[in-house]
Amino acid sequence: VDSPYASEQEALNAVYDALFYLETVTKDRKLGVPLGYHPDCGEDLCADEVENLVSGVGAESIAANLQGFELLFTGGEGIGFDDLLTELGHGDLADQVIADLQTAHELAIAIDAPLDEMVSDNTAQVEELYAAVKSITDVLKGDLATILALTIPAEAAGDND
Repeated sequence: VDSPYASEQEALNAVYDALFYLETVTKDRKLGVPLGYHPDCGEDLCADEVENLVSGVGAESIAANLQGFELLFTGGEGIGFDDLLTELGHGDLADQVIADLQTAHELAIAIDAPLDEMVSDNTAQVEELYAAVKSITDVLKGDLATILALTIPAEAAGDND
């Protein structure tokens, strides 16, 4: 079979790298910066740093990111990381990630105002979404990497939050 990858492990790692969009962009940039969790802002809250500020659809964008992650993680109708984990005796971890994804998605779609307003007026609800996304990315950087012998991408390797 013609493949741009030298091995199955290299191909698996390429898909794994793509999962890190949830870590580096969704969690850190789309949620963390507006919440003031990263030094890019310099203030307690940076609500004007949300994605889609003018259109007000920042939360919908995050919900779409979570759906994309889920499709990549599960392989959609095909084989995904959840199947690999189950095959290796770690189905409980796959179930945990999927449950955490559903929780985070529900929190994202429950945001019923523009995200910048929510960051300012209902910070706790946005922080809850951040924590839910972080629970997924913690597994991504921890147990998933260890069990499947995957290499964390350089842009996320030093991220300790």
